[in-house]
Amino acid sequence: MSVPVTALLLAGRRPGVDPLGAAYGVADKVLIPIAGEAMLSRVAKTLVTHPRIAKVVVVAQDAAALMQDAQTSWMATHPKIAKLAGPASVSAAVQEGIASEGGPLFVTTADNVLMSHAMIDHFLEAAAP
Repeated sequence: MSVPVTALLLAGRRPGVDPLGAAYGVADKVLIPIAGEAMLSRVAKTLVTHPRIAKVVVVAQDAAALMQDAQTSWMATHPKIAKLAGPASVSAAVQEGIASEGGPLFVTTADNVLMSHAMIDHFLEAAAP
């Protein structure tokens, strides 16, 4: 049975200036372009186009600000994408997502740019009860 799932897309950052982002002239690492597209946008597109992903929740300290970039602005109005203010740590962000969304959840990070539908399928099939 194919149960729809919510994806938590972790897009937070560590305190201070991100050295990788700074090297590419962006405030957040997830806005660095990979093959011409911001990492956050690339991963979000993979998730929203997957048939089993019903909703994508972008968890970041300021998800709305991340969606003001030219590469990610499409996300701000996409019907499958929601925003959740996340705490500083990854584990706390996942805990917040679980508390907010329940389950089942597919958790990934915004720098997971090689993720594909086949990988999502494999994970969801292997995780099924």
